[in-house]
Amino acid sequence: MSLKIAKPLVRVILLSMGAIVFYRHAFNYRPARIQLSSMGAALLGFVAVFLDVTGGGGWGPIGTPTLILTGSDPRKAVGTVEFTEPFVSLAAVLTFVLTLGFGSFLWNITIPMIIGGFILTPIAGWLAKKTPRRALGILIGLWLIILNVYGLMV
Repeated sequence: MSLKIAKPLVRVILLSMGAIVFYRHAFNYRPARIQLSSMGAALLGFVAVFLDVTGGGGWGPIGTPTLILTGSDPRKAVGTVEFTEPFVSLAAVLTFVLTLGFGSFLWNITIPMIIGGFILTPIAGWLAKKTPRRALGILIGLWLIILNVYGLMV
């Protein structure tokens, strides 16, 4: 499947996930919690990282709503994804460096992004901790809806 087909497909999936997250938190709908197995968590990680590396985004946008939709508190979902994001980025950079070569990499862009990720991770965790559960769920749902509607229109 080419990226021209994959990007709109992923956007529609994320738009749907955002609508469900928004609905659940805006209207206090609490379905039964779904427990992610180790294999399910590994599959989620694989798909999210694959989309992150191939399409330029996926770890946060896919990981966060998936964790929320399985019943995790939005604060824990954001904290988990934010904590792991710098490590995912670092692993992606190392993989590309080993594959493409050290000299052909845009270090002037990459290093500041990794450093920024390590600096902003505690700030994101603190903000998620301070934001009420319901409000954070509504904001995450709205953010996914707005970004993906915009992405589909452009």
